[in-house]
Amino acid sequence: MTLDRGLAPTLGFVVANIFLPDVERLLPYALEGERFASGGLHADNVAPSLLGGLVLCPASLLPGTVRLPVPRNVHAALLHPELQVDTAKARRMLQRSYSMDQWLTQQGYLAGFIAACAAGDTGLIARTLKDVVIEPQRAESVSCFAEVRDAAMRRGALGCSLSGSGPSVFALAETSNAANIAMAMEQACRGMGIQCQSWVSPLDAPGAFVEAAK
Repeated sequence: MTLDRGLAPTLGFVVANIFLPDVERLLPYALEGERFASGGLHADNVAPSLLGGLVLCPASLLPGTVRLPVPRNVHAALLHPELQVDTAKARRMLQRSYSMDQWLTQQGYLAGFIAACAAGDTGLIARTLKDVVIEPQRAESVSCFAEVRDAAMRRGALGCSLSGSGPSVFALAETSNAANIAMAMEQACRGMGIQCQSWVSPLDAPGAFVEAAK
């Protein structure tokens, strides 16, 4: 398995600060590591990795973050295909301007998704877990993405998209169906001749920590 460069700063700071119990104090420093790794100052990777759960972390709030409510009975299925994506290059390739319709549509989906999480409304999650701005630009860089997404949706996922610039792909699903969806995603990926690994996790999983020696 290859380690996503965006997660490396999180792991490094947690290990280096093994005796510091307040991981939230690490976020400003981890952001600098992220800036070096991906070529941009954003907390999409390091904030959820450090803090766990669902975290709203737009640049306008940094180094502050907002912890979002976690809907019950929803898990994440994550697939990591053995592919390489250069995060910094992927960011540079994004368009610099978008239409008003694109932004309004995406803002509506984001607002709806946050409301759905607060209400625990899985039907609304399924209607709003969509990316009409970034995903279409990055999908082709992960050669198995379309097949993996389609497999997840056919099996009943609430939504499926790229994790950041990829190559990892995530799906949200009702807890009872999450393992089946992860298996379908793996099968679709391997069916294209690409090795992969998958995991299933609750959305309120804890952030990074150092396990005690057994």
